[in-house]
Amino acid sequence: MPPKKRKNAEAEVDDPQEETSTKKQKHQPSEAHSEKEVGSNSTKGILVLPSGLWTETLKNLQAIGPLTRAPSDTPVLPETYLERTDALRALSQVCVAYRRAFLPVLWESFTACCSARVSAKTKPGSFYKHNGEALLRKCAGLTANPELAGFVRGAHVILTRYQAATLIPTFSAALGKLPNLHTLHVLHAHTAMTTALKTGFEGVALPQIRTLIIPGNGHEILRSCPHVLTVRCTSEDGSKLITVIGKHCLDVQEMHGFCTEESYMKRIVKAAPNLRVFEISTYNPESVVQFLPKFKNINTVIIRTPRSREDKQAAALQACIRTVVKGFKYLPPSREERRVRLWHDDWETRQSESGGFFTEVDLEQA
Repeated sequence: MPPKKRKNAEAEVDDPQEETSTKKQKHQPSEAHSEKEVGSNSTKGILVLPSGLWTETLKNLQAIGPLTRAPSDTPVLPETYLERTDALRALSQVCVAYRRAFLPVLWESFTACCSARVSAKTKPGSFYKHNGEALLRKCAGLTANPELAGFVRGAHVILTRYQAATLIPTFSAALGKLPNLHTLHVLHAHTAMTTALKTGFEGVALPQIRTLIIPGNGHEILRSCPHVLTVRCTSEDGSKLITVIGKHCLDVQEMHGFCTEESYMKRIVKAAPNLRVFEISTYNPESVVQFLPKFKNINTVIIRTPRSREDKQAAALQACIRTVVKGFKYLPPSREERRVRLWHDDWETRQSESGGFFTEVDLEQA
């Protein structure tokens, strides 16, 4: 009798539809599970440890976060980002007690933005097909299984022109069925797919989304998120996003990655009157400071600066800090403490979850 063929490792990790159909009983609490569950398993192995301890342990595996960026030479993240998924999936399949603990953590992030596994022997450069098909499968799987859909808090994807006429509407419809989704992160969207995004998101409402990280050509996605609070522009100048914010997203309180030239600041003042947090660079801070009094709720300015900088850059940073702090003195009193924060952008680890770190500026000493 010939040996059974082993399932492709890629399919096991990237195909939730298989799990939500043929293995659906593994994910849904049922009387059968209750009967088979061994109560002592909940006090064995890793579950003996405080949840905070194994949660901290999992941080040693790379996770995709809102500040994660794709490498400059390819829009997809390296295979190492699948290690955390592999570990959580393995833990969730140990027993009922482990599944109850780790399945929600596994599905907290819905991702389709990683390169194919080396073992899959995918042709170099075919990332668009690999991720497109993975996204279609995951959308189908989550749509078929409301329990898994309820676990999802963040979606991290790349969007290409691969089967865009089918993929984009499928993706937008699936997002609408994720009731607890609060963060949508598009690491890459092809610059020539504005029409596909417009068609695919037309009539779609995603009121649950509070944080949106998108490239400058993702304005059609932004249009579908009327209650978004934080918008992070990852490419271009954000001009199209400003227009949509002013017309459809009046709740915006935090903006990152936008051009801060005077003409843009005039538009931002009108588009986001409730702005509380605004990110700038060290270039020409005066163009921003003169508009700060027009934001009645502004309380935090984030200055973006390279982590490794030469003396000239350090001097520019200090000058920028002084300009912003001086500008704060002309603002009306606020119930909230005003802050100037430095975001040290680490380009050497830009693929990591954080890609840098924050430090606080002492306003009394600045």
